[in-house]
Amino acid sequence: MWFRNPFHHFFGDTDFQIACDNFNGNSLNLNNNPNNGFNYVVSNQHTIEFYKFWYEFGKKYPDMNEQDVFNRIKHDPFIKEIGLKMRFLDTLYFGGFCQPQQRF
Repeated sequence: MWFRNPFHHFFGDTDFQIACDNFNGNSLNLNNNPNNGFNYVVSNQHTIEFYKFWYEFGKKYPDMNEQDVFNRIKHDPFIKEIGLKMRFLDTLYFGGFCQPQQRF
């Protein structure tokens, strides 16, 4: 439950933003450990293509959950091809079950 406005913690120049279980301090680093429980997504052609790709990739691996599928595709060259701008959200503001933080 949010008691404060989260919008000023989002990046304005980003299509897809995802919470983390463990945040390494760099929002652009694909080696962050994402948590698919919270996403902030701008609806545009980049994200539409990304979600189609994610869905289709998931059909190839029916025993994997969507977070595991995401971890496999986040490094795929297709992400750069479609021009998707992706960032990982700091656990200070988003998440914290796996990486507890002092609250702001």
